[in-house]
Amino acid sequence: MEDGLQISVHNYSSMRWSRNIWTVGAGTNEGVNWTDEVTQTPLETIEPHNGGTTAAANTAHLGFLVKDGLWIRLGYKCDEGSFAVEVKQFFHLFGIGGQDQWRYLDNDWGSRTTDTTPHKWTFKTCQVLATPKLSETSGLVDVLISDIPKRP
Repeated sequence: MEDGLQISVHNYSSMRWSRNIWTVGAGTNEGVNWTDEVTQTPLETIEPHNGGTTAAANTAHLGFLVKDGLWIRLGYKCDEGSFAVEVKQFFHLFGIGGQDQWRYLDNDWGSRTTDTTPHKWTFKTCQVLATPKLSETSGLVDVLISDIPKRP
């Protein structure tokens, strides 16, 4: 991804996942404003065994001059639990500004961070691994859902 924000979810587990969080905003305001553009809307349901979806947004108007603190949140749930992640770009003017940040929901929303250490949720039969890739112009969180191997 060149510029903007993206959350991709890949489901290799045997569970069906339903979307329970999908928000986009800028600064402290939820909802898309005149400078923001949702470029990809995530699916309501992710099917088991190789299902997937992507949420993406970018600052469209005057994007080369000003980035306005755009953020996206995406979460899914199944019978065993839920996960959610957020990725946020910071206000930039002429390319000067902070690095994109991310955070995850694990009982409560954690603090936003530039730390790219993956986060894992473990449920009864499956696990979810969120891996961020962050820069000053883009933020990507790649989410991989897989079954937990059964022990003999």
